[in-house]
Amino acid sequence: MNLASTNKQKDSLENFSPPLKAAVRDGQAYAIMAGAGEGYLNAFSIFLKSSPVVLGIQSSLPPFIGAIGQLIGLWLLQFGGSRRTLIYKSVILNGLVWLPIGLIPFVLGSTEAASAALVALTCIYYMSGGLSGPAWNSLIGDMVPESIRGQYFGVRSRSIGLFSFLAMIGAGQALDLFKHISDVAVGFLFIFLVSLVSRLVSAYWLTKYEDPQHDTINPRNYFSFWQFLLATPRSNFARFTLYISLMNAATLMSGPFFTLYMLRDLSFSYSQLTIAQGMSIVSQFLTMQYWGRLLDVFGCKKILEVT
Repeated sequence: MNLASTNKQKDSLENFSPPLKAAVRDGQAYAIMAGAGEGYLNAFSIFLKSSPVVLGIQSSLPPFIGAIGQLIGLWLLQFGGSRRTLIYKSVILNGLVWLPIGLIPFVLGSTEAASAALVALTCIYYMSGGLSGPAWNSLIGDMVPESIRGQYFGVRSRSIGLFSFLAMIGAGQALDLFKHISDVAVGFLFIFLVSLVSRLVSAYWLTKYEDPQHDTINPRNYFSFWQFLLATPRSNFARFTLYISLMNAATLMSGPFFTLYMLRDLSFSYSQLTIAQGMSIVSQFLTMQYWGRLLDVFGCKKILEVT
C-alpha cells in the first residue's frame, strides 16, 4: 500500500468511534446552517436596506453578545451536571431563531424596525451559540484521545469546510433563482428554513455524543477578568489572547463592509458574492487535513510560529 492510500485510510471517518463520527455529522449539519444562513446575514441586512452604520452594528454587536454568552456558559459549567444537555438546549434555541429572522421582511418590510429586529434576533442567535461553546469544547476535549486530535480535527474541519462551501453555493444559487421567479424575500426565507432544519439535525447528532460526568471547576484553576489583566505582562496565555484579539480586530475593521461593497458598488449577483466569499472555505478544505497531521507531528506551537 502506498503512502497516499495509507494517509487516505487514516483520514477515513470509519476509523473513529460512533460518538466521534456523530461529532463529525453534527459539524456537517452545523456547516450547512453556517453556510446557508450565517453567511448571508449581511446580505440579508443589505436587502432590508440597512444603512452602513446599522450594518456595522449588525456585524459587531451580536458577536460581542455571543462572547458574553460564552462567559455565561463557562459560569454554568462550574455547577457540573450534563454538558451535553446544556449544549443540546442551546443548539435548539440557536436553530429556532432562524424562523423569525426569515419572517422579518414579511412582517416589517424594509424599514428601520426590520433592521433593528434583525440585529436583535442575530444577538439571540450568537448568544445561544456562545452558551454552548465552553461546554462543547470541554466535552469534545474529553471525547477525542490526545494521540489523534490533530488527525481527527483535520478530518472534521475538512468535512465542515466542504459542507459549508456547498451550502453557501446552494444558497447563492437559490437567492438568484428566487430573484427571477418570485421574490428575494422568499429566497431568504427558504435558506433560513434550511438553516433551521440543519441545526435541528445537528442537535440530533449531539444526542449521540458521549456524556461523561463533568466535575465542578477547581477553584485553583479559576481566575477573574481583573486577575487576567494583571497577569498579562507575565502570562503566556494572556499574551496569546491579546494576539488573537488584535488579529480579529484588524480583520474585522473592514470585514462587515465587504458584502456591502460587492453588492451595492460592484453590483455582484448573489452567485458572484458566493464565489468571492467561498474562496477561503475552499482553501481550508484543500489544506485542513494536512495541517492536522502536521499538528500531530510537530505540535501546535511550531505550526503557529511558522504560519
